[in-house]
Amino acid sequence: MRLLLMRHCEAEPGADSDPDRGLLPRAIERLNANINVERPLLDDVEYVFASPWLRARETAQVLVDGIGPAFTPETLLSEALLPTAPVEGVLEILERCAAMDPQAMLVVGHQPLIGRLTSYLCEGSCEAAFSPAPGEMAVIELDWPAAGLGSLRRWCQF
Repeated sequence: MRLLLMRHCEAEPGADSDPDRGLLPRAIERLNANINVERPLLDDVEYVFASPWLRARETAQVLVDGIGPAFTPETLLSEALLPTAPVEGVLEILERCAAMDPQAMLVVGHQPLIGRLTSYLCEGSCEAAFSPAPGEMAVIELDWPAAGLGSLRRWCQF
């Protein structure tokens, strides 16, 4: 299974804790432009999970729209994807969906959670967390979402 862990794209200026900050127009343009470049990563996404905060929802929606009408992934907004949420909450969601044997899942959230989750899945620990930039996505291959079972294949920038 392929797991795509993405930090939301560049947001409007403001407090990191502001749930109503939206994406900058240039970030939406860049995201739309890069969808075609990275389409093979997105084409078989069956589940999309996003933080309920506006910038993550907008990022996820642009990606879902870019996947196209022929394939509509199931989308879930979850507070388990808030910036300082524990990794265990996301793992519960991923495990439930992994049991359905999807080809790919997409998670759109915030720092530091996305970095901690990437580290946990690929390194087995959250201690040395990655720090993805806005719009950056980790592409992870794994059989099951658990500590150290993932292989980080690459990073891509949207």
